[in-house]
Amino acid sequence: RWILHHFARLNRANCLILIGSTGTGKTSFALSLPGFVNYFKGRWNLDSWHDYARYSVYDDIPWDDFSSLNYPDKKGLLTQNGKLNSTDKYRRTVEINVRQPAIVLLNPEDTGSLTREPITVEEHQLAEYWKKRATVYIMGANEYFYQRPRHTTASNPNQSSSNSSTDNNEQRLGDPDEFAKAKHRWEAKQQQQQRE
Repeated sequence: RWILHHFARLNRANCLILIGSTGTGKTSFALSLPGFVNYFKGRWNLDSWHDYARYSVYDDIPWDDFSSLNYPDKKGLLTQNGKLNSTDKYRRTVEINVRQPAIVLLNPEDTGSLTREPITVEEHQLAEYWKKRATVYIMGANEYFYQRPRHTTASNPNQSSSNSSTDNNEQRLGDPDEFAKAKHRWEAKQQQQQRE
């Protein structure tokens, strides 16, 4: 659903937050999408940011540690908020243009305040904000994006929705068939790997 309704948006797309165990193919899935990607793992690195990237992936960064790892404001960074000031260790402040949809990949133990029951007024406000601005998907115990032949899956890759969050006339990024083409290439690559 997120791919269909948010991946191609030019502004204010919900970020996709995938929560699942290590080895379930979250990173492979995220990096298989079409287009150039801003990929971040660990600390913020301003040199890895490209305004022209198609989308951004934040991998294995604990939800509550974005700020302590020097990332720019999480709300601005993950919600296509446009121009945002950013800095890096020993660097001057630079304006970046956050026009890409974001994908956050988390292990269950790293979700922190995202999945914890809010208590304070501030926690309730943050929970409401992310409820409106993020699509959170928690993977099941036997669910994988890619699995070796010895595993089984409980996922349903054929889910679809007719509720679009974009108007039919809204200008969109990319080719209308790019995801289907990328999926076809990815599936062919997976079949080739299984034969090897």
